[in-house]
Amino acid sequence: MDHAQFKEKFGFEPDQDELDRVNCRFSTHPGHHDCGVCGTCNNPRFMCDCPKKAAECRLSAPHLMVPTVHSNGTSKAELLQRVLDALGAVRAGKHALHAAAPHGRDYYVQSDGALDAAVAEHRHRCDKLTAVLFELETLAEEISDQGNP
Repeated sequence: MDHAQFKEKFGFEPDQDELDRVNCRFSTHPGHHDCGVCGTCNNPRFMCDCPKKAAECRLSAPHLMVPTVHSNGTSKAELLQRVLDALGAVRAGKHALHAAAPHGRDYYVQSDGALDAAVAEHRHRCDKLTAVLFELETLAEEISDQGNP
């Protein structure tokens, strides 16, 4: 789905992260429960509220060690803020990484396959940051769902 298709279907301008999620090639992998398009409602999965998705999310979420909010530990607000700050930094890093995408003019003098190799490496770097984003989002959700001590 491209920018124009997204805007036409959902009525708002998507940011690059939303387009990345809709078009994620790892949408069936653990930790990517908000990627792709829902087969039930045909909405992006990050906008889907289908009961089927909720069950799939519980099965596909990565196993993460989530801090426990309790009276002798760091406050829920501080734990959540730290994760949200990290999310912002990784999103900024992902934006900067997109700006550093390979361009053919910088590789054509090397060999016929140089640009393809550089693009594959770049995608791999982007995928790593996307995976970190999803883990941090999962942590934030898990911390947020805990009660205050």
